[in-house]
Amino acid sequence: MRSSKIYFKNGDFIIVCANTAFKVYSGVLAKHSGVISSLLSLPQSESKGKEGHDRIDGCPYTEFYGDNPIDMESFLKAVYDGLYVPNSTIPNMYLGLLSTLVLSTKYFNHHLQQQCIIQIAHDFPADLGSWDKHENDCRIPSGKYIPQYYIPHPAFVIPYLQKSDFLRIYPPAAYYDLSRYTPSQILQG
Repeated sequence: MRSSKIYFKNGDFIIVCANTAFKVYSGVLAKHSGVISSLLSLPQSESKGKEGHDRIDGCPYTEFYGDNPIDMESFLKAVYDGLYVPNSTIPNMYLGLLSTLVLSTKYFNHHLQQQCIIQIAHDFPADLGSWDKHENDCRIPSGKYIPQYYIPHPAFVIPYLQKSDFLRIYPPAAYYDLSRYTPSQILQG
């Protein structure tokens, strides 16, 4: 199945994730990913013709096992269009940022990785003074604290930090925030 968002008509390389094909420009990916650059430097086989399976839509392809197509779409959108940092902390909106963090770490795109880390560090400050300031920013004019509109739920963020090996850097804030939730709030995500 073709990706509805990342399938360039004149692309020259196809990435397949769990039966979803992304037709991309190999030169752009090579520039932004050390791993993909190395992959693309390997010799490509010539097409076996209409009966062959070495090409899809006339392009060489490779399957990226273990990657979720939604995560790959977020990563590729960030490579081609720049990283979108949502104003909303609703999990589906924040998912693109977290997916991009995981795959930019995996595929050595240090620029995108740093952009993701900067945003997560803003949302989960490492020191108590910054955390207190951040919490004050989460209050509405009446003084009520409503973090769900400003800070992503830590139970949603922590697994992505684990996947990208950044939990070792940001655990205090994420776990501190999580510790203040009731069990029912944690399950609500």
